[in-house]
This record gives sequence, C-alpha cells and structure tokens, in this order.
Amino acid sequence: MYFEECESLVSEQPDAAGVIEFLDKYIEHQGIGALLVPELLVACAEECNLRAEQVPSALDLLSQKGLLYIEEVVECESCGMFTLWSDVEKAINEHETLECSDCGEDIMKQQCARQPCYRSAKGTHSLGEKVEEHVAYQRNQPVAKPTTNATVRILHLSDLHFQSSSDLDTVLLPLINDLNEIGGGIDAVVITGDFTDHASPEEFDKAKIFVVCLLQNLRLQPSSCVIVPGNHDVYWDPEVYRPTVTKPSNINDEHYVIDDRVILKRDDEKYPARFDNFSTYLYEPLFGLPYQHEFEDQCIPYIIPNTDIQILAANSVWQIDNYYPDRAGIHLTALLRGLRNAEVQAVNMAIFRICVFHDPATGNDKMPDETYLEHLGKARIRLCLHGDIHEDRNDLVNPIESRKSIWVVGVGAFGASASARPESTPRIYNILEISADRANVKVHSRSCGKSGGAWEPHCIWPSADGNPSVRQAYYDISITK
Repeated sequence: MYFEECESLVSEQPDAAGVIEFLDKYIEHQGIGALLVPELLVACAEECNLRAEQVPSALDLLSQKGLLYIEEVVECESCGMFTLWSDVEKAINEHETLECSDCGEDIMKQQCARQPCYRSAKGTHSLGEKVEEHVAYQRNQPVAKPTTNATVRILHLSDLHFQSSSDLDTVLLPLINDLNEIGGGIDAVVITGDFTDHASPEEFDKAKIFVVCLLQNLRLQPSSCVIVPGNHDVYWDPEVYRPTVTKPSNINDEHYVIDDRVILKRDDEKYPARFDNFSTYLYEPLFGLPYQHEFEDQCIPYIIPNTDIQILAANSVWQIDNYYPDRAGIHLTALLRGLRNAEVQAVNMAIFRICVFHDPATGNDKMPDETYLEHLGKARIRLCLHGDIHEDRNDLVNPIESRKSIWVVGVGAFGASASARPESTPRIYNILEISADRANVKVHSRSCGKSGGAWEPHCIWPSADGNPSVRQAYYDISITK
C-alpha cells in the first residue's frame, strides 16, 4: 500500500479494509497535498461497489493517523468550483468581493455553506525512497496559482515509431537545432502516442532516451511532459483471450472472438497487461510511478508547472488488441473520473483546459462513439490534441453552441516511415502558442522531407488576408470563453 499507516488500519479495521485500501490508492493517485472532497469520494466508492457509507469514518481514521487534515471550502452555486474558506474569510474581513476562479461570479453574493474537505499530509510511504524522489512529478494535485498569466508554448509530437535500430542522433538533433533556431522557448511537451513500432522493450528504451534528452535540452522537468499510449504501444504478445465453451448471447459482445470456429473469451484480469511494456520501460522511468493499471483510472489531469494550463491525458487505445486493431475509443468511466479529478486539482484556479489522446476525433477515421466530446465540451475543454492520422488536421466541434465548442488539432507523424504516411506527406510536428489572455492559439507547423533531414516551416495553411496564392506555416484559433 502507499501508506504504511493504512496497512495497520486494514488489520485493525477488517470490516472497513476495502474502503481504506480505496482511499490509500486514491491518495496515491492524487498526490500529497491533494484536496479530497468527501461527497466525491463517496460517489467514487459507490462506483467501485464498495461500502460508501464507511467513507466518512475512514477519513476520520486517516486523520487520526496524521495522513489527512481538514480544509474548509465553499462551492460556487453557479459552476460548482471550490473556493477555500480562508479566502472567503479574508474577503469578509477586508470588505472585498471574491470572484469564483472559474465562472467569475461573486462568491460573496451567494449563500454558500462551508463544508469540510481533507488534504493529504505526508505519511510513511511503503514504496520507499523511490516515491519520495519522484513525488514532485506527481502532477495531478492542487498547485499554487500563478501570479500572472503569460504566453505558453507547447511542443506537440506524435507517432515517433522508434525501432530498436533507430539512430537517436538523426531523430533528436535536427529537432533540437530547429527549436533553437525558432527560439522563444518551450514550456511543455505533449506526445500523443505511437512511441514505438511494435511495443518491444528495446523500442521503448529508445523512446525513453529520446524524451529524456529532449527535456534536458529544453531545460524542462518531467512534470512539464504529458504522454499517452498509441495503438503501436500496445504489446500483443500476452495471451489475453482464452478458449471457452460458453457462447455469447450477443455475437458482437466485445469480450468474445470467433477465431477459426473456436470461441475465445477475453481475460479481463490479463487484458491490462498489454500496457505493461509502456509502463515499465517508458512511463515509470520518466515519471517515477507506473502507468495506471485500471482502465477506469487512465484519464489523468496534469497542470503544467507555473501556468494555468491543465491537460487531461486519456487512453484512446485501451480496447485495441490483435483481434480488434481498430477499436479506438475513450473509456467513459475513466473520462468522468478524470474530469472530476481535474475539478478537484484546479480548486481555486481559473484553468485553460486541453485534452490529449492518440486517435482522431474528426474525419472519416474518427473514434465512432462521440459521447466523450459532449462531456469535454460541458467541462470547458477548448482544445483537443491527437495524432495517429500522419497528417496535419484542424476542425471545430460543436460550432453552433460556442460555450461548448472544441478545437481539435491533429498533428502529423514525427517519425513514421514514408510508406506509413499519406502520399507526399512529410514528417510533421507542431508548436502551439497560447496567448496570455488565453483567447488565441497560434499553431505553428514544421515539416521534414526525409529521415535525418532539416526541419522547416510547413507552409500549407491559407494566408490571413485570404490570398489563395499565398500559404503560411501557421494558423490561428480563436477560443470562446
């Protein structure tokens, strides 16, 4: 378990063991200092089929052990965002207004009741020094509000497709040279999957070295990097289906496969093992913690250090395997949990939200179930980044209802071979420049015609003045607030 104190509590309170283990895992996932809202924890426990009524008493037990302390908040009546009671009290004493950090409504004019929440304190980690060393990289936790907003520049790469024989110098050095020539610095790196060709340990090792060296050259910590797996990062060797004599009631049941007249049933306990190589050889070496094992937890919010930019990282390839290589989609429970955790993480902050995943959200090859877009729009996600398509793409989702509209930006392949890219399409990467007022995103496209070649402006976008004979290497996105 994450806290040794929880291990002793489980033995002392066997009837509440399930809820204590759930809270221990939740704190590990949220990170030290995370704000824990009892109502949300009760709802989450119910989803996990636990005895949710035990959550309040279990929270008290953890408080008595010094793992939690009480932090009072008020909830905005308009949008549900939490504000610390200490800030409300200060505004009362100084006779000032206090705007909700999310919707801008005056909290002082609302009938907001104080409610106790908890913050996780520092206990004894049973995982030892490894967790202590990397605790700074646990980014899904409340962070200090930046004093001022500034322009934020995000490097977006996708579809690196490293092989065990890949020459790192010919991949990394031209990129570094190009970024140095452009100037302006990079505040965060987003890589939307397909780090490898076949998800082998050797390929992930190449990808890991690439990411580490890239971050070092950009003078960034791993906390400024967000990654998600792609379909080529799914390891297909584990046997995750087994023969069965039970016939499915529905022949389209996703848990079954008819293979050469043999009925195979998916082994749900082994199914997550397809991401073990991604976790063991890439994610954990970079961030110090394994990739979340349960699919329901694979939608993770991160706040880029010293900014108000929150990135929700979703796994769109969770249900892809050797029998269903094209079954892309967003796990709905994971998304809802991720959005809820994002709200808790961003307490008392006005946030610019981005969602990233591997598979396309628009076009003929989009993920078929678009329910996730409804939730993203309602959660004020204004930008989605993805890869997989091996070409540049931008689309506006839900343009009619501006408050829920989402810009979807797909980036081309950074490292895929010429045969894997559309005809005459070069290697591509993007730099997204988010204005200080968060009202505009300028997307700069860069391209490279051959392996190891020099990067240059990718001039394919219509000019701002509408001149059809002029193409430019960037386009602007206006963000609706």
